[in-house]
Amino acid sequence: SNSMPIKIDKTGPTVSLTAMLGSEEGYDTQSMTLTASASDVESGIERYEFYNGTNLLGSNTIGTITISSLLHSESNYKVRVYNKAGLYSEASISEACSVDTSLSSSCSGGKRTIVYVCTGTGRKYSVTEECSCSNGTSSDPCANCYNGEVSFDGKCGPNGGSQLTVSGTCTNGVFTQTSSHCSYSGGGGSGSQWTTVVHDGGHCQVTVTCPTPGVINGSCTTSCV
Repeated sequence: SNSMPIKIDKTGPTVSLTAMLGSEEGYDTQSMTLTASASDVESGIERYEFYNGTNLLGSNTIGTITISSLLHSESNYKVRVYNKAGLYSEASISEACSVDTSLSSSCSGGKRTIVYVCTGTGRKYSVTEECSCSNGTSSDPCANCYNGEVSFDGKCGPNGGSQLTVSGTCTNGVFTQTSSHCSYSGGGGSGSQWTTVVHDGGHCQVTVTCPTPGVINGSCTTSCV
């Protein structure tokens, strides 16, 4: 009698995954289509399962799915493809999302918009936060303003006898000085200049160097290091 060899499939499908962005509303990507390309010579393809992390988004036999409820956070998309022997293979697209400062807004009307752009898929999403751009302090110029123009008052000169005003901008919580003014109001002191150092809560150190004692309304200079 003739015997037929029995072939046992021990290999899962070959698979790849791509993402195509849909329309945008404002800065937010509204939809995204995931497409899996798979093949299995021995057994053929049974089904496709699409995930975001461990969350099942859907299962079908056509290898494509459109997601209309995108999360405002980093995502890890994955497809698991089964062949008719019950074996499967996976492919994934991982996102790394970071703030795009050129698209994010400054504080206005008590709110600001932060825009994130994600590598891996190229999608964008925005988050609206409450904010305040009232004056900062010498200990933390950006305490009340994540993005926007701020100023703070401090003391400089011999024995802290002069009034210091520093103005600048906060960009993503980091202070950059744009102008400063030191009004000398008297008092003794020795040496040709003096220095006051303040710290803005961890963002940077502002070093203020005032002019020679006795100079009224002299200019101050600052630097962020």
